[in-house]
Amino acid sequence: MASSEERSVSPEANGAETKPKSSSKRKNTTDEIEIDLAAPEPPSKRAKRALKKGKSASKKSGKDDDRDLLDGEDEAAEADGKPKRSEHGVWIGNLPFSITATMLKTWLVSNSGGVITDESITRIKIPTTKTTGRDKAAKPVNKGFAFVDFSEIGPKVSAIALSENDLAGRKLLIKDAKSFEGRPKKEPEPVVAGEQSKDGSLQQKDAFKQHENASRKVFVGNMSFKATEEDLYRNFEKCGEIEFVKLATFEDTGKCKGFGWVKFKEPEAAAWAVKGFVKIKEKVETEADFKDEEDGDDEKPQEKQFKTRKWWVNRMFGRELKLELAEDDHVRYKKRFGKDAKKDDGNEGRGKGRQPRSRGQDSNDGPTESKELRAADDIQVAKLTGAVVKSTGTKVTKKDIHLTTNMYEAVIVFTLDTTCPWTFLAKKRLDDALAKVRASQASPDVTFTVRYDSFQLHPDLPETVDKQEWYLRNMHMDNPDAQKLYQAHMSDQFEPLGITLCFDGTIGNTFQAHRVIQYFQEEKGPDTASRLVDGLFMRYLTEAKNPTSEETLVESCVEAGIDREEATAVVRDQSKKEAEVKRGMRDVAMDIDSVPSVRFEGRRRDITVRGAKEVPDYIKTLETIIKDSS
Repeated sequence: MASSEERSVSPEANGAETKPKSSSKRKNTTDEIEIDLAAPEPPSKRAKRALKKGKSASKKSGKDDDRDLLDGEDEAAEADGKPKRSEHGVWIGNLPFSITATMLKTWLVSNSGGVITDESITRIKIPTTKTTGRDKAAKPVNKGFAFVDFSEIGPKVSAIALSENDLAGRKLLIKDAKSFEGRPKKEPEPVVAGEQSKDGSLQQKDAFKQHENASRKVFVGNMSFKATEEDLYRNFEKCGEIEFVKLATFEDTGKCKGFGWVKFKEPEAAAWAVKGFVKIKEKVETEADFKDEEDGDDEKPQEKQFKTRKWWVNRMFGRELKLELAEDDHVRYKKRFGKDAKKDDGNEGRGKGRQPRSRGQDSNDGPTESKELRAADDIQVAKLTGAVVKSTGTKVTKKDIHLTTNMYEAVIVFTLDTTCPWTFLAKKRLDDALAKVRASQASPDVTFTVRYDSFQLHPDLPETVDKQEWYLRNMHMDNPDAQKLYQAHMSDQFEPLGITLCFDGTIGNTFQAHRVIQYFQEEKGPDTASRLVDGLFMRYLTEAKNPTSEETLVESCVEAGIDREEATAVVRDQSKKEAEVKRGMRDVAMDIDSVPSVRFEGRRRDITVRGAKEVPDYIKTLETIIKDSS
């Protein structure tokens, strides 16, 4: 207890003085070590181990060295890892592609008359071509030029004097390495400059240095006839803000003529469009973008990352566009009505110094020769060309003019393959629908013409393969039950048409059949082609004939009304229409990947129907085309 009471007594009560509280840290009693920065660095444990193994202990200079502690001369020496290039250098061109540095050095020394020595040449650089897949053991081929540095100006002047001398049969061009005389001016590349907007897109106002009268309008050519103004707008909206889009269209159909114009609000956007691409910035998705908000509270918000890439605008609908700067509106106005415009005083054709004749005064005193007026047989041609219609001795009424000018021929493009039963089913139903529409007199001003386009579902098929085995393996995954269900379903579809299918026989590559169809469609017309297609389908689907055999092709042609000798000659000459059919198939394959595909081309719009539809569906589509085209 006593000890506790003594501890509880305050220092003031005992009359003792209060001592300052000692620090918990120990005082540093040792003297500071002086370090000589100029002294060599003592070897580390790693360096000592390397020395024991007989390796070099020299440390490679890195970016993290204390370069700020070095003197100016030491810093320059350490920063320059490579020897400093001489200012006395030459460029040598038109070199043989097999020359080496040793051969070039020997030639310079031996032809300089003793001015150039081996010691005066400090560097020879011969760039080589880097070809992928070359044999590494073979020596690389140089690019035909080299750089040579000398220690002083005398050997340099002597080397330049050797220009136009022969080396291995080639006259060399030698000039100062710093001379760029004769080099063509390089066009400035579009460099993306400017600040970055908040959404990550680029502000491209400084990307090109434009003239004050730079054009903002771009001419776009080689477009598809299916292109619309909306397609053109979507294709070029990445280049910049668009002021307007204009397509050249046909007066009768309203379809694109294949060219148009795009006018931007800024000249820089037009310049990007002509280049064929525009550089855009896209946000790079990171792990933080996929985390929940609660999970990311503890972590610091990371800056959004963006990457720059090219957005191409030089292709549309698979076609390479022709892009050129067009004359801006104010430029065209100045050319026509500005100060520099050609002034027409009405004196052209009258000779210099002659005054225009007054009203009622003949230009010549003699009799004038009357020009023969152009005449046209067709009233539609006369309307478009401004010619006079030839007299026929009959009166032309307004009703006749109305019928002549409003007739429209609608084309139905039927894409087929001669081994597809669904295609034959669609053709029979379409023929039925066309017959009903024509019989109803619902289309007095619209006529329909069917054109057949070729498409191969299986272009890799050989000439002859068993049909049952091929269908079982490739179409039904070796499942006999699935094949039986398919055959039963197809038989039910053709039963209302009075057609009985036969699934035996062989199947083969249909290219020759397509070639014959396209040849006679062009030579004999669409009706003959329709009968030929029916004959090919019937022989393949109902008689189990090979669709590519000479017998099948010739008999189908004869049934369509074609002379047998002519049909045999076309079938045997496989070069006829071969290139055209292959090119047409490639074009068709860019738009579709299956058959049947039926495109109804109307006056104002096209309607595409895929698959084998019912007869009422085709009738409804035909009536829509009639309504739009009347």
